[in-house]
Amino acid sequence: MKPRKIVTVDIGGTHSRFALATIQDGSVVDLGPCRTLKTANYQHFTDAWLAYAEQCDHPLPRAASIAIAAPVRGPDVQMTNGSWSLNARRLANNLNLDRVHLCNDFGAMAYGVAALNTTDLIAVGGPKMPLPGDGSITVAGPGTGFGVALLARRDRQITVVETEGGHIQFAPANEVEQLVQDHLRQRHGRVSIERVLCGGGLRVFASALAQIEGQPLQAENDSIAWVSALSGNDPRWRNALLHYLSAMGHAAGELALCHGANAFVLVGKLAQRLAPVIADSDFGQRFESKGRYGDYMAQIVQAVAGHPELGLLGAAAAFSQQIKLRPDI
Repeated sequence: MKPRKIVTVDIGGTHSRFALATIQDGSVVDLGPCRTLKTANYQHFTDAWLAYAEQCDHPLPRAASIAIAAPVRGPDVQMTNGSWSLNARRLANNLNLDRVHLCNDFGAMAYGVAALNTTDLIAVGGPKMPLPGDGSITVAGPGTGFGVALLARRDRQITVVETEGGHIQFAPANEVEQLVQDHLRQRHGRVSIERVLCGGGLRVFASALAQIEGQPLQAENDSIAWVSALSGNDPRWRNALLHYLSAMGHAAGELALCHGANAFVLVGKLAQRLAPVIADSDFGQRFESKGRYGDYMAQIVQAVAGHPELGLLGAAAAFSQQIKLRPDI
């Protein structure tokens, strides 16, 4: 099959990323430079598309693969943490495209993990070995929300199961996590792991620790709070981050156990920033601490995906797999 150019898009609650990709024979052979736009700056996706098109010095290809942070179960797809609503057929008509493929953003992440080189993975726990070629891999990560997908590989065949695992119930296991749940329950009622482990979750952990210590919490915005926590310059924010990662390790292990996974891959921009700190946290211990299944969990590879644009790579890979199965489209 001849190489084919497509536009690949990764829509998140905060940022939307665009790039050109070349696909061939079920693989992504080239991924061009990424252009990042703030999702909230555009009323509709088509406005963001046209803004990207204006930045390009040549006409865009007539096919697009779009990963969006939302369940994709029908013709109309509504963002979970945003206002955009997408319909593949209407987009094709409005943007003069021959083909539009919509997929869940973490489904795309899972396709991206399947396309990774070994050098794109950062080991953070479990056996020091490449991702297994056969079996199940849990793919998850924090951002505006918390996404989860399942990648299954068998006999060189790839199956991706898009899930809404980020919306399972959060289960606190210590005083700090109980306070986090209590705080979020007052605001939201039911507390999912997404409420706790999203990018905004760091502040909730810091508030819980401040309540325990009887000390006021400095009112920093999320961006400054993350810088303080990751740099280690502020012990209180660093401590909040360690508790956040501990809770994430617990949830990650529960998801991997449910999936019967032999590997767990943490994905996303925030995950890459967290990678150097995970070793100093209880992430791995909480991941593996599953009672009678402790030894089982210790055999699961734990890694962070280091590819700079995994969502874009994955959206293109999802399209390429579809074309491989249906070469007539």
